[in-house]
Amino acid sequence: MTDRYEMLLCKDGLLEIRNPENEDRWITTDSPAELRR
Repeated sequence: MTDRYEMLLCKDGLLEIRNPENEDRWITTDSPAELRR
């Protein structure tokens, strides 16, 4: 298990964040987000 995430900016303006090792789990937000490790 890693702590890496992929961030995608969708055409509709949503930011999608996912763990590449578990591609079925997504985090989606329509507001600005700050990620901290």
